[in-house]
Amino acid sequence: MIVIILNGYPESGKDEFIKVAEKWHICYNYSTIDECKDICEQLGWDGVKDDKSRKMLSDLKQWYVEHLDGVFKDFTSEVQRVDKLMIFDIFFVVTREGKEINRFKEWLKENHYTNHYLFMSRGAWRDFGNDSDNKVLEVVKPDIYLNNNGDLAQLESSGT
Repeated sequence: MIVIILNGYPESGKDEFIKVAEKWHICYNYSTIDECKDICEQLGWDGVKDDKSRKMLSDLKQWYVEHLDGVFKDFTSEVQRVDKLMIFDIFFVVTREGKEINRFKEWLKENHYTNHYLFMSRGAWRDFGNDSDNKVLEVVKPDIYLNNNGDLAQLESSGT
């Protein structure tokens, strides 16, 4: 199983990229923000991703990382669980923070998982109002940089 760390600005096409990969591979899609989204939905959040809710999720995730090391624990546990199933070709982990990505890459290397870090971009950068989205390119350089300025057909023909 190959682990692909997928990062990019909001609406850069990360989910679409995974859907394209699923046409040729058996993929597992894991996002490090899902735990925080689940908590917020249980508390009444409507799931709409605007700048205000992105900030809320970013702040909650930062707390979860700093106080419980929850994201790293969840990630390592999930990789091991999914790997034991022996049915997936690719484990996609969608995440933002550079320190987190470096830590994931180090753990994956130590545990003999082939991994790549892919960064997706679309359009011009803007201030998203939270550190998680604004600082996605800090700390670690991507192995692959994909400029996704076309439609789904162009993304599919880009060599996924």
